Amino acid sequence: MKIEPTYYYQELLVIRQNPDSYNTSNLRQKLRKLIDEKAPERVFKTNLETLEYRDSGGSNKPLKYFLMTVEYYYQWYKNGAVVNPECVDKSRVYDFAGTSIEHIYPQNAEISFLDSNLEPLKNTLGNLTILDPAQNTYAGNDTFVEKKPLYQASSMLLNRDIAVQANWTQQEINNHKNLLVDVALKIFYP
Repeated sequence: MKIEPTYYYQELLVIRQNPDSYNTSNLRQKLRKLIDEKAPERVFKTNLETLEYRDSGGSNKPLKYFLMTVEYYYQWYKNGAVVNPECVDKSRVYDFAGTSIEHIYPQNAEISFLDSNLEPLKNTLGNLTILDPAQNTYAGNDTFVEKKPLYQASSMLLNRDIAVQANWTQQEINNHKNLLVDVALKIFYP
């Protein structure tokens, strides 16, 4: 979705004219209207549910931004998602270059633990999270059980919640996808 630059120019003019009394509510209303017109909730939800990691031939930046955004607001969500979305832990800096997309069920599973039920789901939203690039390299294509201690020790709350699972099956992948979509809906469609 391309944001209308006109909205920003209009708001910049208002800020310039009255910097001490500027309120973001007007811009928020314009952006909410734009979201409602260009990306109604049902379209947004459907697009999220079909979001997948691309092995090649495309960018995974939107996916990475999405996962980082969910992590940013996840504690707020767990606290009941009341009032406006906010980052509860403001001491944490989420660095785009300092994160990588992690496949919970491995992207390239070894033959000895390849799961034919999970192979078609490995690049889907429900099988993805974010990690520090060094941790992701360290975890490599290990099994979920081998990666669990890494998730348990993660600074990411989503990863610590993933680590409480006994196994990583189709059901957990579906549950994780539904969780990510629900968090996003609470953030963007309060």
